[in-house]
Amino acid sequence: MKERPKQSLILSSDSEISESEKSSKIPKLVKTLIGRLRSEDQAHFDNYERTIRQSFSARKSSALSKIDWFQLTFENIFESAAECLSWRALINTFNCILIIKNASDSDLTESEKNELKSRMKDVTVKFIKRRFRRFIKSNGDWEGLKKYESATRNQNQRLVDPYLVTHALAIFTGALAAIAIFRRI
Repeated sequence: MKERPKQSLILSSDSEISESEKSSKIPKLVKTLIGRLRSEDQAHFDNYERTIRQSFSARKSSALSKIDWFQLTFENIFESAAECLSWRALINTFNCILIIKNASDSDLTESEKNELKSRMKDVTVKFIKRRFRRFIKSNGDWEGLKKYESATRNQNQRLVDPYLVTHALAIFTGALAAIAIFRRI
């Protein structure tokens, strides 16, 4: 029996998109959304990764293996990233993988990195199935995630739209002119 891709375990098969399209498009979409999330406050994520590296370096006990330490840290931040159920919280849970990967890169060998990656993948799939499955299903499955991506793309475009800046300046200038007129009266 052929094993289903991990993302199909998370997103149901009721969607009109084929399994092969899910396998190729969902990871790209999630990567795009993580990029947008991180671009909102890159310094925050850099500081968070640095704090994790410093905590790892400062640990007194070697009772836990390096992989176990990073896995437990991952599970802790993972839980807090998904306190509420939303598409953003779901994307933030995937961002936790990147945070731990970046924080652990210089401290793990390639085989340890692969082991940690495998563990984080297992934890992620179980967590999302347990915590987000109903949310995903009730919010449009694959189509809901695509709509969320489209909405965030449109929101980001509005934030950097040169016409928006022009309109904002015009409104600001008009407001200043109105204030000046009322002061003269």
